[in-house]
Amino acid sequence: MPMLLLNKLLIGICENYDKILSNKHDNLPGEAN
Repeated sequence: MPMLLLNKLLIGICENYDKILSNKHDNLPGEAN
């Protein structure tokens, strides 16, 4: 089932990308959440 494997890979990449974006967002000065 290569499709399932690809799906897991994409989900993992998306989660990591989300974390990276969140970290960059937190490091921006003067941005209140």
